[in-house]
Amino acid sequence: MNARQLARGLGWFSIGLGFAELIAPGRISSKLGLQGEKGAVQAFGLRELLSGAAILASKGRAPHWLWARVAGDVMDMGLLQTAHPVGAERRTTLNVAKVAVLGAAALDLIAAQKLTRQSKSRRRRLARRIPLVNRRFA
Repeated sequence: MNARQLARGLGWFSIGLGFAELIAPGRISSKLGLQGEKGAVQAFGLRELLSGAAILASKGRAPHWLWARVAGDVMDMGLLQTAHPVGAERRTTLNVAKVAVLGAAALDLIAAQKLTRQSKSRRRRLARRIPLVNRRFA
């Protein structure tokens, strides 16, 4: 799987997660022990939807949208750290959610790094094709 395919897969994952967070923020926050964080879960869902749509619109070519997902993963982990689950089942659910965020963050980071390298390489190749006298410097 190349970086663009991974990015598009992450885009679809982002859209699915975003819809879930928008549709059922109360259930999600309750299951994770995030009392009073329904609004934050909805806001994070909107962020997921927008970043997923942007990744898919760019056809997995724009690394900055993957970097936005990495930043979102940091925010997600920060919110999960504030959780106060009551009971073993909710603690287990919270720990599973944390592992899932770390896994998604790892994939986001890998895709973002690869796309950034490819983007820089592509810009260098294009710059070599354009004679210096024809370049525009803004």
